[in-house]
Amino acid sequence: MIMPRASGQLLLPVNPLFVALTLLLAFALNLVPLGREPLMPDFVALVLVFWNVHQSRRVGVGLAFMFGLMMDVHDGAVLGQHALAYTLLSFFAITIHRRLLWFTVPSQAVQILPLFFDFDDKRLFAASNINRDKSAIVLLDPATAKEERVVFQHPDVDVSGLAWSRKRKVLTEVQFVTWKSERRFLDAQAQAMQDDLETLLPGYEIDLQSHDKDESIFVVAAWNDRTQGARYLYEATTKKLTKLAEIAPWLDEKQLVEVRPITYEARDGLTIHGYLTLPRGGGKNLPLIVHPHGGPWLRDVWGYNPELQFFASRGYAVLQMNFRGSIGYGRTFWEASFKQWGKKMQDDVSDAVHYAIKQGIADRKRVAIYGGSYGGYATLAGLTFTPELYACGVDYVGVSNLFTFIKTIPPYWKPMLDMMYEMIGDPEKDKTLLAEASPALHADQIRAPLLIAQGAQDPRVNIEESNQMVAALNTRGVDVEYLVKENEGHGFQNEENRFEFYEAMERFLEKHLHQGAPV
Repeated sequence: MIMPRASGQLLLPVNPLFVALTLLLAFALNLVPLGREPLMPDFVALVLVFWNVHQSRRVGVGLAFMFGLMMDVHDGAVLGQHALAYTLLSFFAITIHRRLLWFTVPSQAVQILPLFFDFDDKRLFAASNINRDKSAIVLLDPATAKEERVVFQHPDVDVSGLAWSRKRKVLTEVQFVTWKSERRFLDAQAQAMQDDLETLLPGYEIDLQSHDKDESIFVVAAWNDRTQGARYLYEATTKKLTKLAEIAPWLDEKQLVEVRPITYEARDGLTIHGYLTLPRGGGKNLPLIVHPHGGPWLRDVWGYNPELQFFASRGYAVLQMNFRGSIGYGRTFWEASFKQWGKKMQDDVSDAVHYAIKQGIADRKRVAIYGGSYGGYATLAGLTFTPELYACGVDYVGVSNLFTFIKTIPPYWKPMLDMMYEMIGDPEKDKTLLAEASPALHADQIRAPLLIAQGAQDPRVNIEESNQMVAALNTRGVDVEYLVKENEGHGFQNEENRFEFYEAMERFLEKHLHQGAPV
């Protein structure tokens, strides 16, 4: 999230009634019927009025987004609540610690993620990118909001995970994602147990999912890019491993394919990381599906992905890329995406296609692009602004017009509207920029066949995003298939609709990529 510039620090007493009402509201907002999106998903909105000490004047009403509670490492008592608060002027990082609420007003794009209190309940471990490009694990003093020391940092990626032993009161490991999830151990006992599990389960990623109070019996997940894997019971004292269950026993991992990390250079020299999945047997000059992720401020990660296996089983290579703006690569890489929809962000996708062709992976005449949400936007932008690259495209709940997208955002995004203006563009100040980057306004440039899938009840990407694109293409006689489901929102959740979508996509890709394939 962008955090507009401001400065200052404030300590406020916490009213117990305020905290009680916060928790009650958090509970109430989670009582939402299945199949419906909550009014404010993933966070709780609280109205705050406060005094800005730095400017010595009242700045107005804002919102606090509660992400979780921090627990006492000794007895499990609630010590604090961490949140981000949005005001009319600024974002603030907030922590409730005993009877004090402190927050700092950081510089632009600075983020702090509180993790848990130290074993004396006086200091706080957090992931922070203050005074650095990439988030590191640090130890903070909540009384002063000052950083005492860096626990761990990585030169290439953000670090945001930290684990500890409640029984032994030691830090055990830090976690981060490079091309796959990785960890660095801070404790010899934890390292030894991991080494033992990797010996017992070679070829699999190992995650400890839960344990007993004595930390002697663990539930272990073992998985990789070709299987969701299995769950085991591991007894640390005897090193006995007992298989509990396979997650998807009907899938034979020997019949599935690897997901390989790749790296290429964008046209402006920026390094882009991604993943390549080839059909069994590999090959050259394959039909290729370019698959940009949604968000856009998310990222693709290595692991088992049923879509990749589905495409590979039909003979397609699949190329994913963490284009600029993808999270996990530091602040500079993230900020490089601001106001770059359809511009440099799209160049990163196009450069992935050029990479695949140059490497002999893809047949340049049989390249498709498919994505959902922002990935759907990237699909439409690819077909519109680089029509020479693609034989066809599949847009799944994607944005087509940046003006109407911003105008129809759901109510729970309204507090973040200024942030969206900064990251995507202001409909008034950046009118030309948004017009240039809106595929629906340039639909006359699309030449390739298109399949569009849309939920009629989508609160995030309104159905009019798809309707206006379909209408514009129909007037020009462009081949467009339109699949609308009245009982779906942002992405299909009902099983019968998911089957229909993938069956339609399979037929569509077979028609436009496999026909005319070289013998």
